[in-house]
Amino acid sequence: MKKLIIFYFFGIIALSCQENKSNYEIDGTANGVSDGAKIYLKNISENGREHLKDSAIVTGEKFRMSGKVDEPTVFFMSSDKMQGQLIFMLENSNIDIELNKNNLMLSKVNGSKSNEDFILFKAGMDSIREESRGIVYKYRSEGLSSGKEKRDSLHKLLEKSSIKMAEYPLTYVKQYRDSYFSLNLINLEANKPYFDAIKFRDAFENLSPDLKASPKGIRTKQKLDSLISNNKNRKSSSLEKN
Repeated sequence: MKKLIIFYFFGIIALSCQENKSNYEIDGTANGVSDGAKIYLKNISENGREHLKDSAIVTGEKFRMSGKVDEPTVFFMSSDKMQGQLIFMLENSNIDIELNKNNLMLSKVNGSKSNEDFILFKAGMDSIREESRGIVYKYRSEGLSSGKEKRDSLHKLLEKSSIKMAEYPLTYVKQYRDSYFSLNLINLEANKPYFDAIKFRDAFENLSPDLKASPKGIRTKQKLDSLISNNKNRKSSSLEKN
């Protein structure tokens, strides 16, 4: 009984250390990748520029990285010997990454809780893409040879699916108000040319108090307010010229 209590006590300590880990440690597997291949870890800065966080060299089909992030953040992993890039949420925890040498996008990430939310987002996007592909296939196989009413119906379905995909990031942020990925998603969307800052600010205000009060939350709010203010100034300037 005494041994059981001691085992339980140290188990709780180990779990607590994992939850409060102050740095990240990436253990990477690169099956089939030759020694010397370089692995790069990058993110996008607040001003939209690419930033190299870390790099490693594959040895014996393995690589390791370690460091620290202030908050869970979207990162990109690429290589000079592999195509594509792996997108994932990096946080201060023990993370296992199994690279797919044929397509880095298909690599597997375990150990990052916030990355599970990102995987959920990708699954939603993939579902909408699959829906669109099905409509396009049906349009090509049936629409071209069918009547105008059928073609118009398929065309409307395709338009509806396209709008659904464009609006999905905002839908996700509204639904997952406790997710750090939602906060990151707002910042990623803000770099796009047709970003609706007002709608995303409303969604931001619906996030959990802890997220909004975090350093990234405060910066995100400032960015949204600045974008909205700049848009108003441009519209006022345009009206004055007319």
